[in-house]
Amino acid sequence: MNISCLIANFFQITARLYKENTAVVSYDLVNPSLANAVFMGWLYLFVMMRRFDAVGLYVSMFLEILKTLLRVLFVFSALIIAFTLAFFVLLSNGNHVMFSTFPLSFVRTFTMMLGDLDFMNSFYFPYHCDYMESNKRTDTRMYINMGECKYSRRVPHPYATFTMVCVFLVFIPIVMVNLLIGLAVGDIALAKKNAQLKRLSMQVQNHTNIEKFLPACLLRRVNKALVIEYPNMNKNKGFISFISRFSRDERNQDARQVPGVEFDDVVKCVNNVSSDVAEMKSMMSLLCSRLKIQTGIAEDEEAFGISAS
Repeated sequence: MNISCLIANFFQITARLYKENTAVVSYDLVNPSLANAVFMGWLYLFVMMRRFDAVGLYVSMFLEILKTLLRVLFVFSALIIAFTLAFFVLLSNGNHVMFSTFPLSFVRTFTMMLGDLDFMNSFYFPYHCDYMESNKRTDTRMYINMGECKYSRRVPHPYATFTMVCVFLVFIPIVMVNLLIGLAVGDIALAKKNAQLKRLSMQVQNHTNIEKFLPACLLRRVNKALVIEYPNMNKNKGFISFISRFSRDERNQDARQVPGVEFDDVVKCVNNVSSDVAEMKSMMSLLCSRLKIQTGIAEDEEAFGISAS
């Protein structure tokens, strides 16, 4: 963000100081640099909102989904480039503007992946107009009233093009997009599970960064090496005590919400494991008695004073 702001300021100052024909940089770079600086500033504000309790969870979920999307798109980029090259080869000779060059074909394929297929205007109408022209049916009412036939867009290889469109519909909008949705739902559940710990860690990091900029004399007054607490003493010290009580309650609530510290769940798990072990032991004893196998289980129980349930 800082680099974008510096570049935008440099271009703006250069445009103000010099005339258009004597400027160090082109005037065409001023507005794009300002747009980039504005975007990066608001994006940085959005990322910094992770530290707040109310909206930090949603920002964390958005960033997790964005990371998953970038990883999946990097993996499936070969498939997207394959369809881009296929449509470019098939439709570049048909006067299609969006398929005239490879970058435009890539953008058009990406928009088709998001649902902007435009099948009628991009594929069907050019094919139908070409079909009527090849069969010398240009004097029919359908050809005359069809406004799309006035354009020069055509489909030179209709069978291969429509086959490729069908394969594209199966591979990209159905399989790939649904895979992205499934991965996004899984990442949302994982982000909700770990959002509390992430928020606490970011708050600690933020407080540490703030302490680095505070003067040492102020820190010596605030930091206390020894604190004496009297639990049975009424400590009503006015407005400051009233405000500090809410922060203390919030810290206690955060400590209670941290996963993995519930003692009751641990005790319940241990009891379940003990009952399963006892049940398996009784089943093994019954199996050995049925098979008339002599074991040392009873002798061990008598030696340690344990009675079989």
